[in-house]
Amino acid sequence: SALSDQKAEYLMAQQLQRWGREVLYEESLAITADILKLR
Repeated sequence: SALSDQKAEYLMAQQLQRWGREVLYEESLAITADILKLR
């Protein structure tokens, strides 16, 4: 049904957003570590 399709799309979007935030967080940690190493 259309409703279950919408729910699946919503859940997928939530999951993608969560992954995106985790990747950004890890990248910023790595960049911070690099900056600290350069000092």
